[in-house]
Amino acid sequence: MRNNVSRGYSWIGILLFAFVMSLLTATPSEAQSSLGCVADFGGVIDGNVVPVPPSHIDIDGNCIIRNYPASNPFTSNISFFGNNPTSWLTIFDNVVFTGNMSCNKSQGNIIWFTNGSTNALKPDCQNLFVPTEKINKQNPAGQTRAMIGVPFTYKMTIPVVFDPISGTVTNANGSPNDLTNITITDDLNATGADLTFLSQKAYWLNGTPIPYTFNNVGGVLTFSSFPVIPAGQQFVIEVTVVLNDTPANVPGKQFINTGKWQFGRLISGTFHDALPGESGVTPPMTIAGPGPVVRKSGPATMNLGQWGNFSIDAQNTGTSDVWNVSLRDLLPHGATGGMCDLTPAILSAQVFAADGVTAVAGKGPLSAGSDYSLNYSAAPNCQLDMTMLTAAGRIGPNERLIVRYRTQLDANTQNGITLTNVAGAIQWFNADSSVSSRKTYTGTLTDGTPGVLDNQDAFTVSLAALSGYLFNKSVADLTSGANPATTAAPGDKLRYTLRFRTTGQALSNFSIFDELDALNSPADFAPGTLTLVTSPAGADISATSSTGGSKGTGVIDIRNLSLPATGEALIQFDITLKSPITNGTVVTNQSTLRLSDGTTLMLSDDPNVGGTADPTRVTIAAATTAPAFRVQKISTYLRDPNALVPGDTLRYTITVKNIGNADAVNMVLRDAVPANTAYVAGSTTLNGAAVADVAGASALVNGMAINSPANPTPGTMPADASSNPANVATITFNVVVNPNVANGTAISNQGFVNGSGIVNQPSDDPRTPVPNDPTIDVVSSLAGPVLVVRKSGPATMNLGQWGNFSIDVQNTGPSDAWNATLRD
Repeated sequence: MRNNVSRGYSWIGILLFAFVMSLLTATPSEAQSSLGCVADFGGVIDGNVVPVPPSHIDIDGNCIIRNYPASNPFTSNISFFGNNPTSWLTIFDNVVFTGNMSCNKSQGNIIWFTNGSTNALKPDCQNLFVPTEKINKQNPAGQTRAMIGVPFTYKMTIPVVFDPISGTVTNANGSPNDLTNITITDDLNATGADLTFLSQKAYWLNGTPIPYTFNNVGGVLTFSSFPVIPAGQQFVIEVTVVLNDTPANVPGKQFINTGKWQFGRLISGTFHDALPGESGVTPPMTIAGPGPVVRKSGPATMNLGQWGNFSIDAQNTGTSDVWNVSLRDLLPHGATGGMCDLTPAILSAQVFAADGVTAVAGKGPLSAGSDYSLNYSAAPNCQLDMTMLTAAGRIGPNERLIVRYRTQLDANTQNGITLTNVAGAIQWFNADSSVSSRKTYTGTLTDGTPGVLDNQDAFTVSLAALSGYLFNKSVADLTSGANPATTAAPGDKLRYTLRFRTTGQALSNFSIFDELDALNSPADFAPGTLTLVTSPAGADISATSSTGGSKGTGVIDIRNLSLPATGEALIQFDITLKSPITNGTVVTNQSTLRLSDGTTLMLSDDPNVGGTADPTRVTIAAATTAPAFRVQKISTYLRDPNALVPGDTLRYTITVKNIGNADAVNMVLRDAVPANTAYVAGSTTLNGAAVADVAGASALVNGMAINSPANPTPGTMPADASSNPANVATITFNVVVNPNVANGTAISNQGFVNGSGIVNQPSDDPRTPVPNDPTIDVVSSLAGPVLVVRKSGPATMNLGQWGNFSIDVQNTGPSDAWNATLRD
């Protein structure tokens, strides 16, 4: 240690005197505790070998001290032994040094300190520390979270210069030294998370590839055989990894990644090899996962004939985005009533901020068909399903997807009951459909788990105060089969259905009156075509006339009606529209319920319209010149045409033909990649020609212009009702079934056509009798039969009328199915 004596050799005498005195006064154990790094440890003091270092170390040659982390710091006091003829290099690698050090810079000694920390060093010792080269290792820009199944890339920029005293990078643009013999290791097993290596690459900072060798042994990545890195130059290594879907990767867990390395370079004119460089350690990333919490709300009470407004609020309480969430609402239905008969009307759907009110940038009101799919399955399912299709329906952390709809009580709903429906998120993902390895999350619907914040919720409506009367009137077009009918053509035969129901009180001696053309000017019905089909037993129908009324087109006049409490009267009549009628004419009809004294009690209400006393209206829409499309979609298996097994390639073929009587323009086909599959890059074709992918996905995902071979103009489809194949647009694309998908998984997919007034016309699988149904294929990992059942029937039924149903059982497996038992 230096002192204030500066002349002659008097300082040597003082040091010798102090040294002799310390030996004379030291205890035997203290005298033996001062050991030489080279003389006693061979030049290496390793905490994995010598976990308890001696109290004093003499640096008597080039010395390496390593592996004394914060859990076992290096506490020895260090002195540089004697008056060295040459400088010595002391390397500290992965050392937290808490001892003291005695230094004399005039000896020219050098301290190389990496991957540790030190304190309490005097300036003379600090002056011996030289800057070290470091790896600048970073997560993807702006990314602090990582999601299971979603790849991300680490980036290492090499080298930068690091000051071990201040712990800062002093030069981010390279080193003043040439570096050689570089070896870099990245142990993915030491990150704290369960990662899988996907890919790597290395290049000079300007993007030019750099020569090197690479090895991956059980997740330990090694990069070596680099050329000499000249002073001032840098290169980059990128490592792409993905979090595995394993119990170790729980949301909220943090992990880091460390790039370690060694190299050779000159230090004070002497070349040193295998120098440990300062490691590159990434900032922590947190494993994130989506977590939808669903809340269901609605009116406390409802009454017959009145709309009830409900909402489904799906809030993402997780730490990553919720993509393509599927919501399901199970509406109540039973012998005592429900909310099943009427298809719920969606009022709005939109993603909001955490307060449920503030709009989110880029996420406006969602549109059915384009932003989300919508399906309602009536009795016995009474099931409303919605699936978000676009980024506008993505629910960010703390954001809320709020869906509002309305519906009415079924006509048979009784007093004093309560009706509960259960809604929830049944499927969602942590990335968009372009990420084939994204994680699928599923939720079940049970009782709504009241009081528990999870993926489902329940809401109950009380009907203890049910009161009043229900007087509904609807219309069906017997000619076209539309029920309910909103449009009709001149000459069509219409059927009107009247239902009057009492609730808590009886009603005696009332009548129902309907003058068919009272609200139309001029008359829209053909005289003499009115026919009464159904009327209550014992009613007086004698005043009903097919030529009555002020316009002579018919009158319904039914008298002597009485109903007890919770009774119902059904009246049906048919009438034919006259021909011609101007297109766009609204044919209006409404019935009146009168008391015995002739006063009006109430007017009929169309339950398919939003008011409480709406007339029943039909708009005349005669055959016009317009395009009409037949869209068909089938699937084929490229490995075995009789069976689809995990890992197989599935080819979809879609044919689109304009069978209308007018040409169509701006025609676009949209088709998403189905769940549990991955798109085969470059496999999309139009009329046999390849269509380039867009952003790594099929052009169909965001909508692809289509045309028939007869007309090469994109988006143009000529009208042709014949079987001419030149006017059929044919589109194909391939997907690969997830190799880990479970046996029996259904792969469902459907395309949608838009343009020339056509909005989201769905594709139809022509191999089934169900219209406009998706193409469904069932994965079979067994060489046996696989049965797919489809049930179909009429959309509505009336009392006393037959309803025709069908059960379609298709064997999609590779072998025959014998002795099948069906249950309905």
